[in-house]
Amino acid sequence: MTDQPLLEDRPSPTEARPSVLASPTLPLPPPREVNRGEPIERQVPVEEETLVTLRVPPRAICQLYHPGNPDRRLQLDADDRGIVRVHATAKVGAQPTELLLEYQHDGQGWRQSVAISADLHCTPEMSAPELADVPVVTGSVRPPLEGDVAELSTRELVARGYPPRPDPAKAPARYARWLRTVSRPSTVVSPRIVAHPELSHAPDSAGQNMAEAIPGTGQPGSEANANWSTWCGAYVNKPTGQFYNISATWTVPASVPFGEEFAAVVEWIGLDNFAGDLYQAGTGALCLDIAGFWQITSYFMWMESLPWSWWVVPNFPVSPGDQLTVDIWVADPYGTTEFKDPTEGNDGLTRADNSVWFYLVSSNGASFMGTYPTAPESLGGLQSTGFTGRTAEFIIERPQVNGASTPLAFFTPTLMRACSYGDALYGDWEMFFLQPDNGSEPFDGNLQYLNMVDPANNDTLAVPFVLPDPAENPSANMIMFAWLDWL
Repeated sequence: MTDQPLLEDRPSPTEARPSVLASPTLPLPPPREVNRGEPIERQVPVEEETLVTLRVPPRAICQLYHPGNPDRRLQLDADDRGIVRVHATAKVGAQPTELLLEYQHDGQGWRQSVAISADLHCTPEMSAPELADVPVVTGSVRPPLEGDVAELSTRELVARGYPPRPDPAKAPARYARWLRTVSRPSTVVSPRIVAHPELSHAPDSAGQNMAEAIPGTGQPGSEANANWSTWCGAYVNKPTGQFYNISATWTVPASVPFGEEFAAVVEWIGLDNFAGDLYQAGTGALCLDIAGFWQITSYFMWMESLPWSWWVVPNFPVSPGDQLTVDIWVADPYGTTEFKDPTEGNDGLTRADNSVWFYLVSSNGASFMGTYPTAPESLGGLQSTGFTGRTAEFIIERPQVNGASTPLAFFTPTLMRACSYGDALYGDWEMFFLQPDNGSEPFDGNLQYLNMVDPANNDTLAVPFVLPDPAENPSANMIMFAWLDWL
C-alpha cells in the first residue's frame, strides 16, 4: 500500500478509491554498528495481562527478545508516533527480567534494554506511559454518517472513509450491518503496512483441497466433520458462481504460550485458497514464555494475499477484548460490485470487478480500508494466480513462523459472529449464513467444519462449536472456537 492521505470529499474518477495494497518490502539489512540507547523500565501487576508500550523513532521496525534466547524474536512495528505495544503477564514468583529491543534509525542500529518487573501496586502509567495523555488510536476522525444516507454516491462514501452502501431492498441484512457501522464515529488510520516475512501458512493449509482433508467426527458437541492440521473453523467451497464477499465479527481472545517457549494463533476470514490464491484479513498473537514466569504477547491486525508475506497495519492497535469486524468483497475501483445477468454467464461477476476490498473496524475506534487487484500480479519474483472465488473461510489457525509450524497458543474461548458470505450468481439478493452441517448444502456450496488435529500424534488442538446467532438472522449461526491442546 502506498502511504498517501485519505482522499478529498469530492473525488475525481481517478481519485475515488483508497490506497491499493502492494507486496510490502522486507525490513532493512542489519546495520554495521549497533548503538546502545537509554534503558527502559516497566512495571506490570502480577497475574494480569497488561499492555506495555515503548517509545522508539516513528515507523521503526523493531525486534524484541530475551538475551537467553536471541533466535526467538517478536517483530514489533512502531506506529506513526513511534509507539510499539506488547502485553506482559507476570506469574506469581516472577523476578525482574531484562529484554532487548533492537531497531534501525537513520541508517544506524540501536539496542535498548527493557527491564520489566512485577508490582502488586502497578498503575497504568507504569506500564504504558506513552498512552497516558494521548488517544489509543490516531488518524483522521470520521464522524457518524447523519441525515439522508442515500444522498451520497458510493464514490463519495468511499472517499470519506465509509464502506460502500448495500442496497437496502436487495440486501437488507447487509444494509442494517452497514448502517450500524457508519452511524458510529471512527478513526481512519494511516494506510501504512509492514511486511512480516517470518509468518506464513503451513504447506498443507495453502492450496489443500477439502477432498484431501482427514475425515473426523470431532469432539463431543463439536460440529466438525473433518480434520485439518493447522486450521479450525468453517470452510465453504463449490459455489454456484463465485464467492464475492465475506464478513464476520469476533472478540480478540487473550492468548499466552501455555507451557511452550513460543506459540502463536491467528483469527481470520478469507476468500479463495483453491489455486494458491488467498485474500484474507484478521487478528493474531505471537507469544513468548520466559523461564515460566513471564509471558509476552504481541497482538496485531494483518492481511495477506498469496504468495507474498503477511503484512501488519501498525497504526491499527489490537488488544484482548477488542471487537473486530472484517469485510472482504470484490468490486469495481469505487467499491460497487457489478453483476452479470445470469443469462450472460454463470460466474456472476464482470470485468469491472477488478479489486478485492478490505474494510477493518474495531471497537477501539480504528478503521481501515484498502484494495488489492483481482488480476494476477508479478512482484518481487513472485507470481499470484489472481482471484477465482472458489472458497470462503472462517478460521483460527496456528501459522508457520520462520518456516516451522508453531505450537497453538492457548486462547480464551472466542465467538466469531455475523458470519456471512455471498455468491455472485445470486447478486445482492441473497446473503448466506453459516449453519450446522447436517449433510445438506446451504445452496450449491459445500460447507465443512474443521477440527485442528496434530497429524504427528492425532491430538485434537482446537474445535468449533456452532451456536445460534439470532441477533444477525433467524437462520444464522456463530462459531465458538475452543482450545484443547498446544502441540
